[in-house]
Parts: sequence; structure tokens; C-alpha cells
Amino acid sequence: MLPFIIASLLFILVIAYGYGNLSIFICGIFYTIILAIIARKLFGKNNRLFQRLTLIWIIAITFVVIVYFLYYKTYGVPYDKQGMDDYFYDVIWSDECLKYGYMTINDLLAEPEYCFHNSKTYLLLIVWMKYIFRFFGGYHTIDIRMFNMMMLTISGMLMGKYAEKYLGADKKTAIRVVTAIVLFPNAMFISSLVYRDALVAFFIVSIFYLWTCFFKKTAKGKFLTVFLTIVITYLTYYCRLQAILYLALAIGVGLLNNSPDKNVLFGKSYLKKFLLFFIAFIVLFNVGDAVFANFNRFVNSYNKMISNGEGIQAKIRGIPLLPVGWIFQTLFFLITPMYRDIVPVEMIKDPISILRGFVSWGTIYLLFLYPYVFRFLKRMNNIVVIYAVILLSVAIVTSGFRHVIMTYPMLLTIGIMGRSQASEQSVQNARLMSVTAAGVFGFAFVLLKVL
Repeated sequence: MLPFIIASLLFILVIAYGYGNLSIFICGIFYTIILAIIARKLFGKNNRLFQRLTLIWIIAITFVVIVYFLYYKTYGVPYDKQGMDDYFYDVIWSDECLKYGYMTINDLLAEPEYCFHNSKTYLLLIVWMKYIFRFFGGYHTIDIRMFNMMMLTISGMLMGKYAEKYLGADKKTAIRVVTAIVLFPNAMFISSLVYRDALVAFFIVSIFYLWTCFFKKTAKGKFLTVFLTIVITYLTYYCRLQAILYLALAIGVGLLNNSPDKNVLFGKSYLKKFLLFFIAFIVLFNVGDAVFANFNRFVNSYNKMISNGEGIQAKIRGIPLLPVGWIFQTLFFLITPMYRDIVPVEMIKDPISILRGFVSWGTIYLLFLYPYVFRFLKRMNNIVVIYAVILLSVAIVTSGFRHVIMTYPMLLTIGIMGRSQASEQSVQNARLMSVTAAGVFGFAFVLLKVL
């Protein structure tokens, strides 16, 4: 534990010195100690885990710096000029809130300009960072980006412990789960930008972990679980409202199944039938949202694709959601994001293509993991149910590269566990399936580009 703290803080000190900003080092101290405490609580005195965690944390922070540099080199600012949501969070909205003293959720609710803001929790997090660090040399955008990485790392550790405690993973496999989640390319990329998505993913993972085997907890454990759930639910409500459904599902699954690796859905229990109904409600709710609330978006996307020849995403979105459009959207979501910059040949003119290529290789890695995921899905245990519902509902209403992060903790845990428990013959079959799938998707990719 101590070597992890020392090595991490020395590295962060170098980063802070390079940027000439004290707040980076203060945040680094705070984040590193939190990670050390949680790692010790979850895994005890596991030297191998702390060695791996040291490497993971240093790589994660290094990636934040690389993303900052590449965006600055490309756009002149460390934000995505094509979207600019990150810029509004980190500069426009947060500065305005600080200027007028909007420091609480009630303050934002009272203001017409911010009462309908879709992520008050994340916005206020930045506002309070700016308020506190004005006494320590001023806030730096690296502060919130390292926070996102910390959330991703904690999510990875929670799922690693879940795999060890409830899915039968040995310590080596549990560490692989942690590593896969934190260092997955698109997860790191999303977390290195000023977006709320890593925080939302953490909320989902934490509730899922807390409510597993709830009835086997002590009275103190149950009280702590309920208290933390109230806090997290409140923060989630004002961070990403739709995620409340996933928290409710995680609680329901935890209450209904005290054996997390057993089938959670099928049986004579009326409660299990109610859970099936609730899952159907979540999926249909998202279908309804996509069909009715966003109907014009689908029609406009289709028309624009016909007239202007938009890309594959528009072609997929142009297919009516019912009866078969949702299938194509889910399949597309499984290989999202995938950019043409798999080999960034234009990295001199477009430095961001390096990041797009890195992210694309992560998606290619998933193609080789999916056979193990699909084999694992037939268990219909707690983690499978949560993953499947989030996958279907998110795929229906979005195709952005950011929201997919909500599926990664469960997806990568399932994939790593499936691989660790597969026989040699199964591994060979999986490789054949992966190569075939890669060929099919590659052919479809080229075909849709041509059409």
C-alpha cells in the first residue's frame, strides 16, 4: 500500500510541476489515498494487486495528459470543438455558477437557466473544485479528469472483488478484471474528458455491488447499504436521471437472489416474475422514448442520410426501430465506437486520429471477447441481467461513444470470467468465432460505406 502511494504521488508531483499548478498535486494526494483505502478494504494486503494498481493509476494519469496534449495541439484548447459539452461544463457553466454563487442543487433548481440542466451533480462538482482551489493556485482541468479516472478505477476494483467473491475468480483473475476495466481504451478515453459518464458508471456499479447478497449482511452492513443508496440515488437523479432505473434494477436483483451466480429470473417465485415485468418495463420505456419522444430525430437522420450520404450510424438509425431496427442498433452498439483511423496514417495533420485508432483497437479486442460473453450469458445470473438490460436500453436510445461506458464494467467482467473458465476446446472455438465475426463485421462495414 505505501509503495503505491509514494510512487503515485511522486509521478503526480512531476505532472503538477510540469503544469505549474498546485491543485493537481493536491487532487492527486486525495485521489491516491482514496484508491489505497478502497483497495485495502476490498483486497486486503494483496501486494500483487497494489503493484498492478500502481501501474494502472500511473498509466491512467499519463493517458489524461496525452489526451490533454493532443486536443490542445489540434484545437488550441483541451476540449472537443466538435461537441463542446466538455468545454461548457469545465468553463462556461461552472464559471457562471461560481460567479453568481450557485453552489447547491437547490440554487440551480431556483434558476430558470439551470433548473432543467441534465447533470447538476457533475456541474457542481466542478464548481466546488474551482471554489476550493482558488486558494491553492487555481483549478486546472486535469483535476476533474483525474477524478473521472479515479471513478473508473474504483469501478474496476469493485467488479474485480465481485468476480472474486461471487463468481469464483481467483486473485489473479480478479486483478485481470480490474486491469481490463480501467485500461480499456474507450473507457480511458471517455474518462480523460470532462464528461459525467464515468461517474454515472460508478454509481451503477456501486449500487450493484452494495446490494449483492443484501440479506446476508449484518445489521450494520444493511444500514450502511441503505444509507449509501439514498445518497447515491440522490446524486444520480441530478446527474443522469435515466440511470435511476438501472439502480432500481440492481437493488431488485440483489434482493431477489442471494446466490449471485445462480439463475435470477426463472422460477415459481412471484417476485421473480415481478422482476421480469420490471425488466420488460425498462426496455419498453426506452423503446417508447426512442419511438415517440425522439421520433423526429430518427426521421430527420434517415432523410439527411438519403440526401447527404451520411455514415453507417445514420444508415442504422434510418431503419425503423420496430420491428427490427432495435436489433441492428444493438449489434451496432456492440462494435461501437469503431473509427476508420484503426491505423492513424494522418496523425501529423490530425493528432486526434491517434486516439480514435487506440479506441478502435479496444473495440476489436471486444470481438475476441464476445464469444466468452455469449457463453456466459446463458447463466442468467445477477451480472448478466444487469448487463443485458443496460445494453438493450442504452443501445435503443443512443449510439454515442460516451454512454457505452455504462456497459463496460459488467461486459468486461463477464468476458474475463468466461475466458478464465473456458476449456481449451472452447478457447479454440472462440478464436474461430471471433475471426469469423471480425470478417463479417468488416465486410458489412465496407458494404455500408459503399452503399
